[in-house]
Amino acid sequence: MKLKQLGFAIALLCATSAVSAVEIVGMPVKLGTTVEEVQKALNTTMEPEEMNSAIPSSVKKTQLRLKTKGIWVFFEKGKTNTIRIDPPFSGSVGGIKLGDPSAKITKTLGNPIKEAKFGLSTTYTYYFDDVTTTKFVVNTDDEVETVFFTK
Repeated sequence: MKLKQLGFAIALLCATSAVSAVEIVGMPVKLGTTVEEVQKALNTTMEPEEMNSAIPSSVKKTQLRLKTKGIWVFFEKGKTNTIRIDPPFSGSVGGIKLGDPSAKITKTLGNPIKEAKFGLSTTYTYYFDDVTTTKFVVNTDDEVETVFFTK
């Protein structure tokens, strides 16, 4: 095997290991699931509510918010397109929990794809797979306060 091919194979193996190592502990729903699948996974009979938007759209958007679980699921065309986790969510994302300091994010997951300011907060963006964009939102107290999963 040529040195260049060997380097590519090693890089691919490392990237694959990093992706498979990221777990969302305590998150029973995924992007692309239906309303019914989300209701079953979250053990709820609550129905999603229609979202009001400042921008008129022909696509029906709804949301299902379970405040006591800290899980907020957004739907477009009846399928999950965004998931937001807030307190009191007690699971972890790739070993990061709500309330952890920003230094733990980069120590655990490496450098983000993008780091940006969002109001007074800072967001750290990661791609754990080819479909999902994960954003950790860190508040002014340097604590992870919210995590978003988007397509």
